[in-house]
Formats: sequence, structure tokens, C-alpha cells
Amino acid sequence: MKRSGLILTFGLLCACGPSTVEAPEQSEDDIAPPPISLVLTDGGQDAWTLDVELTESKPVFFSRSNGDYRRETYAVEGDQATLDRLGGFDTIIPTDDTTSVQLSVMPYSGNIQADYTPFIPFSDGGVALFTGQFELLRGGDLASITALNGNLGAWSGEQVTIPMTVKSNRTLLVGGDRYQDEADIMIDGSGEYIYLGDAAVVHGEAFSGVIDPGLPAWLRDSFDDELSVIFEALSDRFGYSLSDRATVMFAFRGYEGQGLSNKGGALPGNVLALETSGSALRDPNEQVRGYFRWFFAHEAAHLFQQQSGKTADQGAAWIHEGAANAMAGRLLVDQGLRDAARYEASLAASFARCADGLKGRTLEETMRAGRVGAYDCGEIIAIISDAALPDHDLYDLWSTLMTSGDDPARYSAEDYFTAMRELGASNAVVAGLRALATDPVENATADLQSLLAAVGLDIVEADGRIVRIALPG
Repeated sequence: MKRSGLILTFGLLCACGPSTVEAPEQSEDDIAPPPISLVLTDGGQDAWTLDVELTESKPVFFSRSNGDYRRETYAVEGDQATLDRLGGFDTIIPTDDTTSVQLSVMPYSGNIQADYTPFIPFSDGGVALFTGQFELLRGGDLASITALNGNLGAWSGEQVTIPMTVKSNRTLLVGGDRYQDEADIMIDGSGEYIYLGDAAVVHGEAFSGVIDPGLPAWLRDSFDDELSVIFEALSDRFGYSLSDRATVMFAFRGYEGQGLSNKGGALPGNVLALETSGSALRDPNEQVRGYFRWFFAHEAAHLFQQQSGKTADQGAAWIHEGAANAMAGRLLVDQGLRDAARYEASLAASFARCADGLKGRTLEETMRAGRVGAYDCGEIIAIISDAALPDHDLYDLWSTLMTSGDDPARYSAEDYFTAMRELGASNAVVAGLRALATDPVENATADLQSLLAAVGLDIVEADGRIVRIALPG
């Protein structure tokens, strides 16, 4: 998939000698309009309005079409177009030579598998809006869209940046900045959350955010201070601050449902979004409090990782997910926000899940099967890597990884191993980690234990199983 931005280049005409030549003025009429532009008008709890402007009367489809929820929540106004689902993609099909289409959009806040919630409601009536839900791609003809069969990777068109104006009589929070009446944003393939509502904006040292006023006080009251500690510690350890302040959106969706339900993550624009609900939130619970501390530390680590601008090669998610797990776990212990013994026990649990998931598989196969490969195995690889560096740590490894390899936009597993060698890891440990990351693993327990022992990490066993992996002093 190609990615392109809207680039406006101004040329300077220079003359040699005493005379000069002035560049002709460029009027707004000379600038080509974007192929797709949007205006979204806030409807509150009722239908919102999405106006779509096209430069060509050809089909466009929503790149994020998981869940088929638009069938019940979107409707085309008038007869200038139809909305149909073709080959797994929700598609706007203009009629005749129409280039202006208006849709009615009911806010959908249900769960979507493998994607972000389109509209996250806050208990006071505010809403976090995921802008990526409105990304449209030009599909050529209907047959070519249908032939994609739901596989976005098979699309070979040009991905254009889409300007969208969001209009509302509520305050808008976009990238930490507040706007009244309307805000202009750009949709470029990823999407971010923006907030519309009247909740107070919390300002920490490294972040701004909206914490749902309905969130139980036992969670809310300490949240600002703890998040500030997390961001300050990460800034110190990475050696740099975020280029833009992080925006935190923490929505509370009530006590319905057993236990604890959470969804969210780190998004472009330095946004951390989380929606939570469940009966476990009714009464103070240290385990739940610890989970939220870990979640925000893990996701904040991703924001600092993303600062480099590099992303992982396919099959290398264990690098950033495992590092974020290990960074978050150790940071919380060091800041007094997590008990060391509990963290060491959690490492043993990650070890057990990883060893079980790797049986007879490659790491990449384990990642395709679920979260274990990237998160659990990734964390064990990360703590081994950290302990293998005699004079450095994971943060130094990350910095070196970002300058390794020939690709300025992506990093690979091989770049990771190169960075480890540069920082002094032994050839034997690097070879063992490479085998773990690339080859089918027949005896994962033995291989992982051997690597832990090789870097001096103590294993505590009881009743024939590992119950703790002790942190180095």
C-alpha cells in the first residue's frame, strides 16, 4: 500500500546579476483540491452528519470495515449514492455524476474485533471519536473492490491524506489542544481519538487528558500523579521527551458485566485511549489498580518507542511489545508503584505461557495464534536481552536498534541482534535468541531456562515449576 501526503512545493526563481525575477503569485484556485474531503457534524446522542466531497464520481470504500456495523448505523441521505458492502468493505457508490454525498451516522460504541471502538461514550455525555473509522480509499470499479475479498493488503491504489473538519457545539480536544465550534484534522491511514465534551481537561507535566468524571474515586484520585511519574521516568530513561505532549482519554462505561473489561491502546498523535467497565471497579482493589498502572506504563512506553518514526517488520512485533512489557514492569517496581515479588511472579507466568505457546512452533507462528508470542515471549526475550548487556540496558538497546540496519523506516529482528552485539552481548546468547526467534522450538522450557541462566537471571522453582524469575540487583 502506498502512503502519500498532500505536499505543496513553492519554487524560488533566482537570477544572476543585478536584475531579479519574481515568482508568480499562486492563488488558492491554482491548488488542486484533495481527491476526498470530509465534514463531520456532531449530532450528540442522535445521528451525526458526514458530508463526503469527491473530485471524481467513482466508488470509495472504508478501509476499516470490520464488524459490518455500518449496515445498521449509516444511511445515505437522498438518492445521490448508495452504501453497499462489497468484498468485505463498506462502499459508497455515487449515482450518475455525483461528487457530493451526505450520510447519516448513528454513533456506534459496540465492540469491533481487531479494531478501535468508533465512538467511546463518557459517563457525562462526552465522547471520544476515532477518526480512522472515516478513512476512505478510491476503489476504481465495483469489481475490483469485490475482488479484494476483505484483504486490504491486496489493494494497490494510492492512499491519500484526507482533510476532515469536525463541527460541534461542544469543546473539542485534539492532540492536547482545545477548539471551539470546529477543528480541522487529517486522516492518513492510522487514525486517532479526539474528544468532544465538557469534562475538565487534566494537565500533567507530560500529558493532557480527559479522565471520565464517573470513574470511581479510588482510581481517579491518584491517577494524575501516577501518570506523571510514569511519563517522567520514561522520559529520563529514553533520554528524550515526546515531541508533543501525550493526550490521555480514559472512559468509564459503568459497572455492568462480571469482572473487568478493558479496550484501548496507543495511537498516532501521542494519544493513549482506554475504555473500561465491569463489576470489579465497584470497590477498591489493588490488583485492578495495578493493572491500570501497568496498562498506561506499557502504552506510554510505546509512545516513546514510536518517537523514532521506525516501525517493526512483519513478524517482529515481539520486539516492541516485549520491550514495552519489560520496561513497564521494571519501571513500576523502581518507582514504588508495583511490588517486586509480584512482578517476578508475573515473569514466571509469562515464561510458562511462552514455553507452552512455542511448543513445536516458530515464534512467528505463535504470534499469529494469539498474544502469547508478542507479549509473553517478547517480554522474556526482553529481560534476557537486558541482562545480557554488561554496561547497557533495554533503553540503550532501543536507541541502538533505531540506528541499525539500512531501512530508515523499519527495523527487523536481525537489526535487533546486530544492536545487541554492538552493545556487548555474547555471541552465544545472541545466537540462542536468534534461534528462538526464527526456528521451530521443540523444547521451549529448556531453551528459555538455558538462556536465563546464561545471562545470570535466577530462577526460583517450587513443586517442579518456575514460580519466580528474580530481578537482577
